Parts: sequence; C-alpha cells; structure tokens
Amino acid sequence: MCGISGIVNIDGKTPSKEILGRMTDSMTHRGPDDSGLFIHENTGLGHRRLSIIDLGGGSQPLSNESSEIWTVFNGEIYNYRELRDQLKAEGHIFKTASDTEVIVHLYEKYGKDFATRLEGMFAIAVYDRRKEKLILTRDRLGKKPICYFYTKNIFAFSSEISSLKKHPDFPEELNFQALHEYFSLQYISAPDTAYKKVFKLMPASTMELDTISGEYKIETYWQPDFHKKTSMNFQESSTHLRTLMEKAVEKRLESDVPLGVFLSGGIDSAIVCGLMAKKCLTDVKSFSIAFENPLYDESELIKRSASHIEHISGRTLSKHMQTVNPADFDALIRLISNLGEPFADASLLPTFMLSRFTREHVTVAMSGDGADELFAGYDRYRAMKALRPFDLVPHPLRKALSQAFSAILFHEPDERTRTGRLKRIVKSMGAEYRHRYHDMTVRFSDQQKNELYAEKFIPHKPFKSSREQLSGILSRCSSRDSTEILQELDLLCYLPGDILVKADTASMAASLETRSPFLDREIVEFAAALPEKWKLNRKQGKYILRETFKDLIAPEILCSKKRGFGVPLSFWFRNQWKELLKSCLLDGLAVGEKFLNKKRLEEMIYLHQSGKRDYSYQLWALLVFEIFLENRNS
Repeated sequence: MCGISGIVNIDGKTPSKEILGRMTDSMTHRGPDDSGLFIHENTGLGHRRLSIIDLGGGSQPLSNESSEIWTVFNGEIYNYRELRDQLKAEGHIFKTASDTEVIVHLYEKYGKDFATRLEGMFAIAVYDRRKEKLILTRDRLGKKPICYFYTKNIFAFSSEISSLKKHPDFPEELNFQALHEYFSLQYISAPDTAYKKVFKLMPASTMELDTISGEYKIETYWQPDFHKKTSMNFQESSTHLRTLMEKAVEKRLESDVPLGVFLSGGIDSAIVCGLMAKKCLTDVKSFSIAFENPLYDESELIKRSASHIEHISGRTLSKHMQTVNPADFDALIRLISNLGEPFADASLLPTFMLSRFTREHVTVAMSGDGADELFAGYDRYRAMKALRPFDLVPHPLRKALSQAFSAILFHEPDERTRTGRLKRIVKSMGAEYRHRYHDMTVRFSDQQKNELYAEKFIPHKPFKSSREQLSGILSRCSSRDSTEILQELDLLCYLPGDILVKADTASMAASLETRSPFLDREIVEFAAALPEKWKLNRKQGKYILRETFKDLIAPEILCSKKRGFGVPLSFWFRNQWKELLKSCLLDGLAVGEKFLNKKRLEEMIYLHQSGKRDYSYQLWALLVFEIFLENRNS
C-alpha cells in the first residue's frame, strides 16, 4: 500500500518540488518506508511507499528501460508474475522484481487499456513523456482511491483529498449538494466530493489527460453482468466457488513481509481464515477485537471460530485479541482529517483500532470485505424480499398500514436492537418499491435535513433528492430481479463509497495493507451470474457460501445472526460523550458559521439524551460534519 500524487501545469510551468513534496509527505501514514519524486517539464509525480514486495528494489516513481514512461502506483497486482513472464518473453527488460514495473511495460504494449489485464487492487498514474499523456486508473471495485482537481492551469491528483489541500490552488468551494447526500447516506458517492471542483475517479475507470492542451476523457472499462446467469447446477456452482476462493486466497498470500487475517464472529472471516490455514505452510496469525458492551462483543464466537478452524485444518492459529474502547475522539479527528471530507460510518473507529493493533504484529492482513454485497448478507435484502407481497396492496392503504404499525412499535432507545431494526423495515413498507431501499438505508429524510439547514445551505436549495441520486445509479444496473438489483446497487455505490473507503482509511492510518479475497474479479463475476435464490433463501442470506464452506464454519456461527461491526453510539451520546456532543455541536463552527440550525440541534440532542428518541446515527453524522469543518483548512 502506498500514497500517490501528481501535478500537471497546463501553462507549461515546472511543478514546484516543494508543493509536490508537501502533497506527498502528508501521506506518510500510507507509506512510511520510502518516498520519491519525479519532475519532467510540466509534470510531476510523487510517491510514499509501504514496502510489501521487492523490499529493496521497488522504489517509485519507476520507469521503463528508456525512461520515457513513468508510473506511481498504490496497491497490489496479484497476477504480476504471469504478466512479467509474458512480457519478458516478448523482449521487455526488467530491472526490479516488483509488481510495479509490470505496469510500465504493460502500458508500452496495450496503451491506456493496460488496466484490463491487471488482477488486483490499484490506483495508478502513468506519465508518457513521448505522447505527453497522463493516465489515471482505478481497480474494478474501487478498493484504492484517486481524487483530483482541475483549475484553469493546474491538474492535480492524489490518494487523499487532504493531500490535495497542500496545493495552494486547491479549490475550497463546498459542494452543498454532495453534503446534502452525505447526511442521507453517511458518505459522498463518486465522482463527487465535499468540494465543488474536486472529484473522485470512479471505480473501473481510466482518465486520459493531454498534458499540453489539458483536454481529458474518462472511460469505464468493466462492470459485472447480473443479467446473464450460469448454466451450472447448484452443486457444480458450489464446487466452482470453492475453487475460485481457494485461488483468490492463495494469490493474496504473496508477500515479503509478515501477513495475518482479521477474524470476527461471522462466516466471511471464518472462510478466509480457514482457507488460509489450509494453504499456509506456517501457522496463521489471526487478529480480533472485543468490546465491553455485550451488544457489540463477539469474543466468544471468535474463540469458537478459531478453535473450529484449528480442528478442521490441523494447524495452530496464533490468536491475537484485544479488548478496546472505541470512544477515542482524537482518533476520529485524525481519521476524518486524513480522509479530507465527512464520512459517518461509525465502524471506521473500531476498524482503525483493529488495524492499529494488527500492525503491531504484521504488515498485511486479509479481510472478508465484499461477501455481504456479493452473496446477499445484509438484513435489508431479506427485508426487501419479505415486503414484496405488500406491493399488491394499493399504495395509500400500504402507507396507512405502515404508519399504524410504526406507531405501535414504541420508540426504541437504541436502533441496533431487534425492535429498532424492525421499525425501520416497517417504515419502509409504505414506500413505493423503487424508493424502499432508500427509505430503509438513509439516516436523514429530506424533511429532517431541511429543518436543520441554516443560512449557508439556503442559497443552494432546492437540492436534488437522495432518492433521485440512487435512482440514477439504479439505471446503470443490469439485474432484472427486484431484490438482486439492490446487491448490484450496493456493489456500485455502498461498497466503493462506504465499506472500501472505511477499510482503506482505517488501515492506511495504521500503515497496514488489507486484502479482500471475496473481491477477486472472478468471484465478483461468478457471484453476479448466480441465481438470486442461491444467495438468498427464505431464512437467511449467503446460502451458497454457507453450504460451500460449512466445513470451515463453526456450527454456532453457521446458524448465528449477522451482527455487523458497530459501536454503541446511542450509549456514548447519553454517557461519556454527553457533554462533548453538546459542546461540539452547539458551540462549534456548524452553528457559528450558520450551516446548521442551533434550535433544531438542541431539540435532537435533548430527545436523544432523554431516551425519547434514538438519533444516534444522525447526531454522529452531524458530529463528523463538525469535525470536517474544523479541520478543512489543516
């Protein structure tokens, strides 16, 4: 894992080494082992390195043998050995053993389409001195980030918005439509950012920039097809899935530094850990965290999972578990500052603490990210399927029933309880089908947001509804199944916008590389080709995963309900963060600079802290927004 940055001065001026250095060095947490700069005419590239492969010879920026093509690269290429052998057989000359060098030679052969040959996670910049072109490209799922801004004479890119801010021409105008979306979804979807003229390159996209004229174009090179289904039967599909997962795990074992695995109390990490135990020639190091709050703690399930994997694989796990208190406000400030825009998935904190703890022992860790989206693991998929019959009821009657049932369910002081989750599902029952996913997942309704907005937001109204934003993404989906289309929506939106941002931000803040076997291209494409009924049966999601890997999963975990990886926000805001919440929100910049309505904030805080409502998710998003405002100029 690394951090990359770059500057192209369209007016022909040589980029400032000092500015490029500041942009690059602000990402030392992403790459503490090495750094490098390359400047040629009007283009500069910067790199921070976390050494994983070819520890002594993989320094960047790196060029081909003629020094005409240069690259900086963040990520891992899992098929680089095969590509290297093919290119060497064709006469390409290599000077290192790193996966990075494959990129410049692939570009020599295939031009801007080189990324379609790569298997892995990557954010890459290639500078072609001959053609005066800069190519930026991201991996298929968006595991590694690239953001950029383009003013009249300057194009700049980086792994982090916080790095871009080190450029004196960074465009600071806020994007109020994107902030409106943030309050609904907890994150800002690509290509938008919190800044009006700063953008994220979309996953599976390639940008080609002419470094002389400044003209550029962006193309998408991949998207999974959920419409075309496999001709295999269930048993054949299960066998093939097992083979693909074994290959995916084996590919990700390539490392010249110590490697481990995150182990939770769920089935996804058990599968990854179990396959690692079967593939590794040495004992596997597993890393887990426990919580004092029993509603969030999985320590007993983790112990049972580890014991079962040891028994099945015949290999000892080197087990590491640490009890944490994730209420670390300083850590939250650091993470939001690194990210450079508001991001309100509260599991960012425990993910960082797990990463920091893991980094004390290893440099690379495997994770189970992606299984929920690919194999229908979230409760919302089952809820959407269960609510299908209600679509036969006329909408006015269905809406009335939803309101009546919601009134019966008392106001739960913690949304994470069964009653709290049930109320969200019942509330969404009254929505039209195409809006139900939105109503089930958003944290703020448009009405709630408009009541909160003060003078700074008012000139930017009317805002496009969050429903419209999601509808636009739905139009890109290929699935024809009314439930499966939500998995595709999550794969295009929630996974790259939330889950993978959380994983990248938290792990990189701890200088740890994480690898996700479930997000292997072949597995993603195969999962998309599976019938919905093999992923989501009447009782639970991930049906084919449970059947395929039941030998690796402890019986207690195989039948247990998904918990997720959360933090007790509701409890914090009524206890140890009670006064901090009040002081930050009521006396902070959001109120002082008239972004938010103080009276409405006071009301929300009172209702939550008195136990009359659970506004924990909304208050968390507002708190993160306040932290963003306070750190946007740092």
